[in-house]
Amino acid sequence: VISTAGGMTGLLVTINADVEYAGSLAGVTVNGTQSKTSTPRVMPDPSSVFDYYVNHGTAIPLASLPTFDGQPAVDEAVLTPTSNPFTGDLNPEGIYVIDCEGGIVNIRNSRIEGTLVLLDTVENDLSEHSKVVGQVTWKPAVANYPAALVQGNFDFGFEGGGVMQESVIGVNLNPVGVPYNGEEDSSLDDGYPSRIQGLIYSTSGSGFTSDTPYLEGVWLTGGSSGAVGGSNATANYSRRHYLDPPPGFGAGPFEPVVGTWRWDEPPCALNFTPCNTDDDCCSGTCNNGTGKCRPNAVVEIDVALTK
Repeated sequence: VISTAGGMTGLLVTINADVEYAGSLAGVTVNGTQSKTSTPRVMPDPSSVFDYYVNHGTAIPLASLPTFDGQPAVDEAVLTPTSNPFTGDLNPEGIYVIDCEGGIVNIRNSRIEGTLVLLDTVENDLSEHSKVVGQVTWKPAVANYPAALVQGNFDFGFEGGGVMQESVIGVNLNPVGVPYNGEEDSSLDDGYPSRIQGLIYSTSGSGFTSDTPYLEGVWLTGGSSGAVGGSNATANYSRRHYLDPPPGFGAGPFEPVVGTWRWDEPPCALNFTPCNTDDDCCSGTCNNGTGKCRPNAVVEIDVALTK
């Protein structure tokens, strides 16, 4: 389903999917069902959705990145829990955080196995945005984690659905120590599917700008989204993130807040232990029908949770 909390307009746009919208629908050919709704879907909280990943992530300074097309870039790189060509600092969950300092970062001709967090990137719909170009093989290192979290705009203009060949880009994407599907070598004769797998979220606008971007998972944007001429995008939905939401999405997972635990002492005769009389149960009564202590109080564990 393609769902929007507002309207949907287009010019010679064809959508081969079901569409759910709250405003109006114009200029779009929909090869699927059309549903108008008054209850928009609940989006992540942009003020807190980044917290877990920033707190558990490894920073990559903007100055450590090479440039592509005059902008900082993750370019011709292998970025995984065991490979960080920019600083060498590794993250076991593959979470890497880049502060874009109000600018943009390009992702190009790379293999990423992790969660890339872009903070403070361009939010203006009329400006150039952080984007994916060339070809990529990209999925999170933790299966239900996001592939990309972007504070700002994020666009897709890469060649997807085909094969990214090491011999063409001139980079070994499965060097010794960083295997791909269990395979590692020192040659340039391997190929990789060009696609992004996982959850992709941006707080502002997002869109398909050109070429044939190929996504598998969930694509969420808190602003406007669109497609321009020359883009033939494919997006295949996955239920993984609905069934097992990552931190900041859905109803969990939860983490205890340090200092909020409180343990209470259990009764001297544990609930449902064998007994003959009430005297055998210092808390509760002896249930003659079962011959076990019946509690009149519970053991409490009081903890504040944050998701």
